[in-house]
Amino acid sequence: MVESTGSPPAHQELLTLKENILAQWRRLPPEHQATMLLVLTEQVNASESGPWAAQALRLLSAAPESPQTPQSLPELTPQDLARHTDLTPDEIARLSADDLRHLSAAVLQHLVYDVFWAEVEYLAHQRLDEAR
Repeated sequence: MVESTGSPPAHQELLTLKENILAQWRRLPPEHQATMLLVLTEQVNASESGPWAAQALRLLSAAPESPQTPQSLPELTPQDLARHTDLTPDEIARLSADDLRHLSAAVLQHLVYDVFWAEVEYLAHQRLDEAR
């Protein structure tokens, strides 16, 4: 097994190993992928990474929230736009309450799906560098 030491050769070897596993995975028929997924899930759940993996699977399996669910969105007001953006008062006045809900939903979706994991990885590397 390749140890995850953080050194560039070990990191590259892990990436190559994962790419090879995925290439072999794609060769399996879907029903065999499904049974292998169950075997792998059982093994991961029994490991110390189990709780994290289980939560990640729940997040991946959950239906994405619709922008029409205002109770899950931070409320964006014209005052917020005036205080935190360079939009002119006329531009802000042309945005409806529905536009503000849409903007809030789009930003939240971007943060969760595009920014969150990149930021987690960045902070993890930063923490690992501090520990050295």
